[in-house]
Amino acid sequence: MAGKTGPTGRSRLIPAGLLLVALGLAAVTAVPVSGQTATGLQFFGYAAVKCQHDDPYDTEAKTDYSDEVAGFTNANHVCLPADVARWPAFLKEAAAQYDPVVQVEPLFDFSPGGAGPDSDAALAMWQAFVAAVAASGVPSSRFYFLLADEPALHEIPPNQIDRAAAIIHATFDTDRVMLVEAFSFDGAPPISPLIDLWAFDAYGVRDPAAEPLYSAFLDSARAQMHRHQRLWIVMDGSYSANHIASGITPEDMADVARATWRFAKAQPDVVGILGYLWAGGVDSGEKGIRDLPPVVRAAHEAIGREILADLAR
Repeated sequence: MAGKTGPTGRSRLIPAGLLLVALGLAAVTAVPVSGQTATGLQFFGYAAVKCQHDDPYDTEAKTDYSDEVAGFTNANHVCLPADVARWPAFLKEAAAQYDPVVQVEPLFDFSPGGAGPDSDAALAMWQAFVAAVAASGVPSSRFYFLLADEPALHEIPPNQIDRAAAIIHATFDTDRVMLVEAFSFDGAPPISPLIDLWAFDAYGVRDPAAEPLYSAFLDSARAQMHRHQRLWIVMDGSYSANHIASGITPEDMADVARATWRFAKAQPDVVGILGYLWAGGVDSGEKGIRDLPPVVRAAHEAIGREILADLAR
């Protein structure tokens, strides 16, 4: 979801070990997404909520924004701290407030031509993470596993993505392995059947429903997905030079949020929304939701509260 480009520019979430057995791809039957049962929006939250990142657009020294999104989110992006010893408490603290969307990408040592998930370093990191989850006391079903951010754009070999996803599924009984790709005029790249929740990012789009390239890219993904797979939406919640070039003002980002929400609600196979991003300055100096005019934050809070209210009914 970082490095932004899309139908009106070029697009990107934040870039942010183990079973020593040979894992093969799970056998799945290809069924178009159009054959899925509608489930509705299940989660709403943001990137860069608990990622050891200090927003440069305020004067406060702060790297955990969980308190700011309390009450209108139920899943938020978290990045593991460098100190492995802190991981259990870190995960427990996040899970006390929402379902953590854990950026597990750094654990797997992805690299073009590299050993990837089967390297000694990756195996050790995964073992440490598994131990931290157990020590946290948080059921693994509470976690989303954000496996990779724009792997095709960054030339991460598909077999490394498959291998890492297989490791996650072999370790945890989960249907929450997530991946986000970058928009491309060539259509969606191949989607591993081991990915449960798939999304793409595009920025500077006023209304996804009114942008044919946006829907076409999503449909190109649907065409290759399987019955068990679902979509999620990356809501454009940043503000950068791309938006200025598109004629979008900071205040307009409230309308962008509402339009994206309407679009997501209209898609029966879309199960969640994560906004990129809450705290600004993560990628190329863009502003986040908390840095934009109050009308934008109010729109996001209203959207989140309605989604959570619908889930409570």
